Amino acid sequence: MTDWAAGFAAAEPDRAAALTLLPVRPRLRMLALLALGHELDRAARASAEPMLNEIRLQWWVEAVGRLPQGAAQHPLLGVLAEHWPGEGERLSTLVEGWRLRCDPARPGSAEAVMAAVDATAAALAWFGATRLGAEVEAPVRAQGRALGAAAVLAQLPPVLAPEVAAMGRAGAAAAAAQARLVPRSAAPLLYAGPLVGRRLTGSPPPSEFARRAALLRFAVTRDWRISLPR
Repeated sequence: MTDWAAGFAAAEPDRAAALTLLPVRPRLRMLALLALGHELDRAARASAEPMLNEIRLQWWVEAVGRLPQGAAQHPLLGVLAEHWPGEGERLSTLVEGWRLRCDPARPGSAEAVMAAVDATAAALAWFGATRLGAEVEAPVRAQGRALGAAAVLAQLPPVLAPEVAAMGRAGAAAAAAQARLVPRSAAPLLYAGPLVGRRLTGSPPPSEFARRAALLRFAVTRDWRISLPR
């Protein structure tokens, strides 16, 4: 895995592995996009001080919006300039969604948490999926909602986590119900791996064998639907 994507690959190894099933050019595009999401997640919650997080995020908003200028400022910027040419302004608008994540004390309700998930993980999924041939928005955003909810659960106070998990499960179910509307070409971007479903249901994490077996099944079937253990 390339250095600029190492953080994302370490945090979400199943999703990173699924991207290897794409042809080289779209693989690098999607890997750069998800690596950007990972960097933005880090920037938005790097400090307990919301203002410092806002400053970090503003740097990304401006740096991405200026592309290809300033591409040497960060390894990921260079990759984005190469694989997303002419998309700096659109990417910058996407980055703005992470402002909802900058204040650790802001999410006072599960609805507020999910509004941030919709503006970040769900928006990122749709942005990428449209470049892989997806035309129907609802199932892609619903899958992004489930992925985002699972990712933030560990950061939430206990009083909010169960409701957010329930909303994530609802997103997974909605996405699965409309999975036929998403082309196979977009499947590697939406694949979650077995860990996501287990997080959303509060189940123990899967074994390494289970994760590898799930990825092998996906390589054959391209079935990206999230399995929710009962």
